[in-house]
Amino acid sequence: MLFDGRVFYLKSDKHRLKEKIYDYFLPNESHSNFTESIGLNIGSKLLKTNQSGHQVALMETPVNHAVQTAQVLKFLYPSTKCAIEPDDKSDEAFLHCVSLLMDQNMLEVHICKFYILNSDDRVLEFRYMKRVQGVDGKGRTYTDVGAEIAAVREKILPIMREFPLYRP
Repeated sequence: MLFDGRVFYLKSDKHRLKEKIYDYFLPNESHSNFTESIGLNIGSKLLKTNQSGHQVALMETPVNHAVQTAQVLKFLYPSTKCAIEPDDKSDEAFLHCVSLLMDQNMLEVHICKFYILNSDDRVLEFRYMKRVQGVDGKGRTYTDVGAEIAAVREKILPIMREFPLYRP
């Protein structure tokens, strides 16, 4: 997949609980050693049983999915800080998170775009992740780390806003 002028290669294709998850990495990178990654989660069409006993589609919103994703990240990485940015005009939501990876002195920057697949009301998540070196005791300060995270957001957010919507 072409993103930010670079080619990311599909290296993981999982199906979990009626959800399809695709992970893309730069050449020579994978889940265990990536610097940057993009991914796509195609959610299942959610159903509920109404009072008559019939199953009907449950309309999920991009904001609901952003909240759920933030909760999962905070469970996995308790120091995670997140912000959700709903866009009522486009019916999209953006999630911005920074997670501390304790064992690696790295931070993982997550920028996710959630939107509805109009053909069947599924919510899709397009995500970008980048690992950033933390404070290292060799001159890299909190200010340096914060500036790098801000630069990532400043560069990637406009690309994600314009990125074509995936249509399976």
